[in-house]
Parts: sequence; structure tokens; C-alpha cells
Amino acid sequence: MKTMVVILGHGSKVAEHNAGLQHVAGMVKTMTELPVETAYMDNCEPDLGTVIRGGAEAGYKRFVVMPLFLFKGTHVSQDVPRSVEIIKQDLQEIEVVFTRHLGADPTIAQLVWDRVQEVI
Repeated sequence: MKTMVVILGHGSKVAEHNAGLQHVAGMVKTMTELPVETAYMDNCEPDLGTVIRGGAEAGYKRFVVMPLFLFKGTHVSQDVPRSVEIIKQDLQEIEVVFTRHLGADPTIAQLVWDRVQEVI
């Protein structure tokens, strides 16, 4: 089944503030042969629906959505699932699965400590 990875971020009205998500997606692209796209919840384009619809038009049937959010908030728990349900009403033949958000992970704790050590 043709699969696409979608890394989903919050989004900013300031274009250069979205560069981080693009950079992460670029690094992920070097780790897989799957196509990796970015989408945003708010403030800029493309949104998740646009990316999934475009992927479906290109023949992708399975979408793995990685919400690049640190903690589980309203976007992760409510907004993303709701938008996917709306998309699937139009595109019933697709499958959308979600990874976990980043969360309270030892890797995140190590990264936090690394950043603290940079300035102490």
C-alpha cells in the first residue's frame, strides 16, 4: 500500500518560524524512502487536509501522521482526529494512522539537559 508520512506542526504566521518543521522533515527524509510531507494546524499552509487530499490524488492510500507536538493538548487530542474524520468522509478509501506525540520521553529530557548545559 502506498504510504506517505506527514509531519504535523502548529504553524506560525511568520514564515521563517516554520523553517524548523521543514528542517526536521528534511532530516526524516534522509532516514526513509517513503515520501515525507509537512502540514500545519494553524496560521499557514498547507493544512493536513490539503496534504492528505493531494497525496490521495497522487495514489497514496495510507497516511502516517506524526504530530510534532511536545505534549498532548487540544490539537493532538481533539483537533487532529476531528479534521481526519472530515477528510475521510470524502476519501473513504484511505487509511490514516497517528504516531504518538513527542511526550515526556527520556530522549526529550536528555535534550533539555543538553540545552541547559550549553549555557551553564
